Amino acid sequence: MRGRVVLFFGGGKCVGTTLISLNFAIKTARKFKDKKVIFLGLNEGSFTHYVKESTENIESIVHLLDNDLLVRGFLSKAAGSDQGIWYIGEPENIIASGTYKPDVAQKLIEHARDEFDYVIVDAGENLNNGLTMGALNVEDKDLITVLNQRESNVKGLEMRLKLLVKMGIEIGKLLMNMYDGTDPYDIKYMSERLGMDKGDIISIPYTYELKECEREHDVLQDRNKLFHREMSKFIESYYGGPVREKRRLLGKILC
Repeated sequence: MRGRVVLFFGGGKCVGTTLISLNFAIKTARKFKDKKVIFLGLNEGSFTHYVKESTENIESIVHLLDNDLLVRGFLSKAAGSDQGIWYIGEPENIIASGTYKPDVAQKLIEHARDEFDYVIVDAGENLNNGLTMGALNVEDKDLITVLNQRESNVKGLEMRLKLLVKMGIEIGKLLMNMYDGTDPYDIKYMSERLGMDKGDIISIPYTYELKECEREHDVLQDRNKLFHREMSKFIESYYGGPVREKRRLLGKILC
């Protein structure tokens, strides 16, 4: 098995990378009921706020990764799971997360893609975090960069892009979260400013419910029809074909 890796990278701070990537993982599992999906939370301190139950995190298996002792099948048994989706959380110690070497994330993702059909990764936005850097350097991945329409985050992404280009990493697709079509920072403006094709820019519209879910650290799935519809359209265009919506996943984290 050689699983497909879809990696979400934050183009700035507080742009909703965890919220979007976790919803993406849930809808991926809904679409492919006969496939194994794992969500890897490498974003400093974010994932555990959304998943209100204990789960394995990278701290508990880092010694296995460092010493190349992780064997095939281990993640399927060790990772928390609920109705077809597995998940590994980020380090509980946010300060210590910056001390991880990049190869820890790379090894984890490679092991995951050997066991799972789809590996969804929340890589965070901090390029000083070894886990983020390691995830970005994984080969043969789909990269989706999450951004909002704040000038500070747009400038931040431009600075990150300079480093990513030096590393040989392309931005992939750009997902504009909490998008407001009346904002001057619209898709046309962003495509021109960042030199991207408009077809590579996806928008998830701003809703009050989305803002509330981010504030309350809940995973917005079925609470708001607009968000639900746009996420489904995103998944359909990404994978091709409709999302099956009869299955309820991760009941404790759905709004």
